[in-house]
Amino acid sequence: LIVGEGTGSGLLAMMAARAGAKKVICCEPDPTTCASVETIISKNKLSEKITIVPTASNFLELGQELEHPATVILADILDSSLLGDGVLKAIRHAVDYLSVENVKVIPASASVYGQLIEWPSERNAQSLKDVNGFDLRELQPFQNPYATHQFHPQYETFRELSEPFEIAQIEFSKLATKTRQKRRSIRASASGDGHAVIVWFELQLNKDTVFSAKSGVSRNRWHSTAHMLTEDLAVQAGREFELILGHSDDRVIVALPGGTEPTQPPGLNTLQSV
Repeated sequence: LIVGEGTGSGLLAMMAARAGAKKVICCEPDPTTCASVETIISKNKLSEKITIVPTASNFLELGQELEHPATVILADILDSSLLGDGVLKAIRHAVDYLSVENVKVIPASASVYGQLIEWPSERNAQSLKDVNGFDLRELQPFQNPYATHQFHPQYETFRELSEPFEIAQIEFSKLATKTRQKRRSIRASASGDGHAVIVWFELQLNKDTVFSAKSGVSRNRWHSTAHMLTEDLAVQAGREFELILGHSDDRVIVALPGGTEPTQPPGLNTLQSV
């Protein structure tokens, strides 16, 4: 069973069939894409093995679209922030309602890491106090504190203020139903003002295969992201600082202690970046 809201080109479904799967179920709610993928699968002579269901996997029912419980769940909807596109909800639904008891999930698990950095150029770019000589601080409440930025260290000027630390461990076959976060103490390796936390993940596909999203480590579509802190975090080398770290169903959590969930006035869209 390939979970998510789309089957893409059908490539993963065909690879699974070629690898020996007796039956492959994938989902595609868009009629035009669905028709195109069905043609691709037919031309590759795999129509007898692959079924495309015209809906998202969260709406599948055992005994309806699925004749038998799935023995393998494949999730290829991991974005560069890992938890976008509803991946955890899709996997959890498939594990709980559409599969055998000890179903194999690919990927098997993910380890999420972070590192505090001083990044003055981006901090200045995020400031609304002076934008080309104009004061735009009235827009401050509408900035999205959860927005992430692509981070490629070879193109940025920054300083590392800590060693890498663990943010979360996620086992995809045993997903929690609530937000997991905790207050962590981390030792600073250098003195400075923390502006952001670089975040990357390592994806354990199986016991032998690991992909890393850290820039420069491997050649894949994933990359590190930067989570800007809502305030500068002054740290001193050798001393500890605290962060709230973890994950929800939809995002990796990196926050300063004492922060509150942002509110948005009715009728206004939150700015992704300013």
